[in-house]
Amino acid sequence: MRADLRRIARSLPWALPIGFLLAERRWPLRPVDRDARRLRTNAVLGLLGALTEVLLDVPLSRWTARRSERRRWGLSRLPRGPWRTLAGVLWLDWTLYLWHRATHRHPGLWRLHLPHHLDPAMDVTTAWRFHVAELLASLPFRVAQVASAGVPGEALRLWQRLLVLSISFHHSNLRLPDPMEHVLSLVVMTPRLHGIHHSVDPELRNSNWSSGLTLWDRLHRTYRTEPRLVIRLGVEGVPPARELGASLVAPLSESS
Repeated sequence: MRADLRRIARSLPWALPIGFLLAERRWPLRPVDRDARRLRTNAVLGLLGALTEVLLDVPLSRWTARRSERRRWGLSRLPRGPWRTLAGVLWLDWTLYLWHRATHRHPGLWRLHLPHHLDPAMDVTTAWRFHVAELLASLPFRVAQVASAGVPGEALRLWQRLLVLSISFHHSNLRLPDPMEHVLSLVVMTPRLHGIHHSVDPELRNSNWSSGLTLWDRLHRTYRTEPRLVIRLGVEGVPPARELGASLVAPLSESS
């Protein structure tokens, strides 16, 4: 039984995003954009990003977690169990909030993060749209995330799976029923809430930085809801990047 549950848990990060992709076509939140150029760009950036994650991010972070466990440092000193795992997941989720906020506040990091916000639409494929230079720049921070608190391996692996699910979900163009939206937004980032973060309005963009729990935006007072649906996505003064070439050179462009 436990083996079956583990197999199901391992398959969810890949099965659920496909479900979100199908559901957003049936119940779209914002106008649908199926421009082939945009989808190709997001697919190529996603492939480059996946290679970076598999070859560098995952091995480095998991090696760091194993080293923490061997040295019994930080959270790895605690007895194995759900509370240790939960503490590690919460630490990683909060520190990712800090990293995301830094990518908007630091000019150099913002240039690397810019291609993500230059997607003219927003759907599940936007979750794959990260410049490989941004992913490479995040590697030292990812190691620091794990090493600073001694995050154990089981917490890191669970968080990595949850992260795939959460970014696929909140970048999706899925319209949720209002009661479901209300309940979920109390706990996790939803497509409507993250759409506010992708707004062309800089004031709205500087909010809703959480990737998983909305708790971090609430604690840091960056949580934002809008009575109207945000339709205008992008960055003021910078044209949207549908083509792959424009997306790759976007970090070299001038931006606010």
